[in-house]
Amino acid sequence: MDKTKAKALLALFISLALTAFSALAFIDNVSVVVRWRAAFVASGGDAEALSGKIPGVLPWFDWAAVDYSCVSTFIPFFGFLLFAVALVRVLAGQKRPSADFPFFASYDQINISLGLVGTLWGIIMIGFYDMETVSMASLISCLHTALFSTLVAVVWVYLVVHPILEPFAKGLLLDAGLTDDDDDRGLEDILGEIRLAATGIGAALAEQREGLAAFSASLAETGAKLAALADAAEARAEGTERRERKAADAFSGLLDSLEKAHAATLEAIEKARRASDEALAAAFKKRLEAMDAADAERRRKFADDLLAHLDDFKKTVAEGERHFDEALSRRLEEFDRTVAEREKKFDDILNRRLAKLEAEASASAERATKAESTLSRIKDALG
Repeated sequence: MDKTKAKALLALFISLALTAFSALAFIDNVSVVVRWRAAFVASGGDAEALSGKIPGVLPWFDWAAVDYSCVSTFIPFFGFLLFAVALVRVLAGQKRPSADFPFFASYDQINISLGLVGTLWGIIMIGFYDMETVSMASLISCLHTALFSTLVAVVWVYLVVHPILEPFAKGLLLDAGLTDDDDDRGLEDILGEIRLAATGIGAALAEQREGLAAFSASLAETGAKLAALADAAEARAEGTERRERKAADAFSGLLDSLEKAHAATLEAIEKARRASDEALAAAFKKRLEAMDAADAERRRKFADDLLAHLDDFKKTVAEGERHFDEALSRRLEEFDRTVAEREKKFDDILNRRLAKLEAEASASAERATKAESTLSRIKDALG
């Protein structure tokens, strides 16, 4: 019992650590989905605007946010939590039925259903994208969500729960003697019922033997009737044997027919599945071709619009250059007129200044002449 408790305590510690780890991963996954949804709504379903990786509140656990349905992180969190609760019950000494321990009866179905929900959500996500901007990367992301959630559910149920967790927990329950299964008492009750039935059958056989003895005594008196009855009984036995043989042959034929019908049904189901897969593949291929054609048309339209805008831009530039040349010509003409007017004004001013200077020079010459004559008269007078 001490070894069992030690093993249960160690398993409980590991289970609680894994529960906490998976809980943090689940919380980060939920935050990634919430932020992705907000960005998706803000971008209007534009796949090109959502091409980058969206981080969560716990960046150390972003590697676990592999899908946008949160199934891949919720399944291990829920499983480790239930496993830890079961180990606590073992340590507390609670008796439990070993059939569904450490989980419950519909645990496998719930996990597979969660994987199916993730698959459906991944397929539904495709319809929310803008069909003019959706790309192959967006489709792969949706299919990744759809398939990875189912993969996690299948791996958890068939590679973790059944081969590892359930055998370990049931072994602990049996080692601790806490199972409340009553298989032995049921077997004893069944054996008792068989004994009682055998006793009743023996009494009935004894009574039948007494009746047969009386009947044999009465038949001894009529041997001829007994022989006739024996012959009739033999004939009836032969008829019964023939009927049984015929019934066996009919039953064998029925089994053969059922096997053939079952094989035909399986073949029809397989054909229908193949036809469905081919139809789905063809529809998906057609959808991809349509999307490629739409993308090519969108690119061609964008190129045409770009060329048209370039032509308009060239025309606008040419018109602007023409207007600039005209304005420059007008400004140059105005500048030439202004320069000519200023040169004319400068010439007039210069001519007036020259005339004034000439007049002043003439006056100065006259004054000089007068001064010379006056000087000559003074010299003559002094001489």
